[in-house]
Amino acid sequence: MTVMNDSFRLLLEKAARFHDRHEAGRREPFNVFSTLRSEHDEVNLHSRFLAALLDHRQSPGESRENLADFLDRFEIRGFGHDRATVDREWSNIDILICDQSSMQAVIIENKIWAADQPRQLQRYAEQMRDYERQILYLTLDGREASEDSAGNVDYRCISYKSDLVPWLRSCQRRAYDEPALRESVAQYLRLIGKLTGTDFSEAYMNDLKQLCLEDNNLLLVHDLSEAMTEAKIALLVKLWREIENGLRAQMPDLPDKSDDSNISEKRIRRFVAYQRNYNWHGLYYDLNENAKLGIEVEDYIFFGIHCEKGPNKEKYREVGATLQGWDSSDDWPLFRYPPTDLNLKRTPREQLALLANEEARQDYVEEVVSGVSDLWERLRNCGLAHCA
Repeated sequence: MTVMNDSFRLLLEKAARFHDRHEAGRREPFNVFSTLRSEHDEVNLHSRFLAALLDHRQSPGESRENLADFLDRFEIRGFGHDRATVDREWSNIDILICDQSSMQAVIIENKIWAADQPRQLQRYAEQMRDYERQILYLTLDGREASEDSAGNVDYRCISYKSDLVPWLRSCQRRAYDEPALRESVAQYLRLIGKLTGTDFSEAYMNDLKQLCLEDNNLLLVHDLSEAMTEAKIALLVKLWREIENGLRAQMPDLPDKSDDSNISEKRIRRFVAYQRNYNWHGLYYDLNENAKLGIEVEDYIFFGIHCEKGPNKEKYREVGATLQGWDSSDDWPLFRYPPTDLNLKRTPREQLALLANEEARQDYVEEVVSGVSDLWERLRNCGLAHCA
């Protein structure tokens, strides 16, 4: 056991030295996308930029090489590249590539942050039923769509990390004589690297790769990877307990937890492992028979009022309309996210540091607790906290 512990220690020490050499103190370059939009804005940032690249021509009479390359990479044949249309947000489809001459369509559903909507992919397939269609489900890591969204529709999972980055690099090379476009693609690639947790320097990755290939280090890395998963689960369990305790300390008159509440290690393990039978987890407190005060997680924690029906649903939505930064959906007439970005499912490096640091994590817990507490106080003032 001592020999094994020494091996782990030496491996981590070498990896730490490589990090200090290549990554520590490395400045994050200016990025126009992060400055102008939220980095997770699927509609106004990611889909807009990708559609513009797909539709790009160097001059009006030239072919769309980016589009031809994209279709070729995903083995989509028979499209007329020059006559096809590229539309964004056509009937709520994120990106639609359509060739009316050959009656072919490519539907791209782009998921950076938002959760699947009920029958979403099914609905898109029905809208384009007269076309020979292919549906590409684009996510950061290539995950599958929910069964509720996909139903029995055929679709293909593609990822920013493995599929889109090589295409973006080829777009960048093709823009050799268009400096503004070439730099825009470069900045977008850096953003994708940040979102997918792959924004490392090439020298750093090469050193780590060689370290893994030395002696039996690859076996140690495998064990560390398993331990990393267990450590993340333990931290998430701790985070939820801290949120629950913080709510009770700041809101002593909060109702009892509803039966829907579930922050068990078993449920969180399913969340981390992307298990198909996982649905959701969080803390919920009954306001009345139709509404709950809830703190829930998709990839990010959000909090607000969950209300599928009932006489007060529109009242909750009206309260949200008077508050800055609050949103509304079908089942959540009033909700918002904490100010700090913390992706609990696909947690990038800098957010892992936040999750593991006691002080930084407590600051995040305080954001959640204070946000819920402010909402609770407003609901009480409006007579909506304990209404029957």
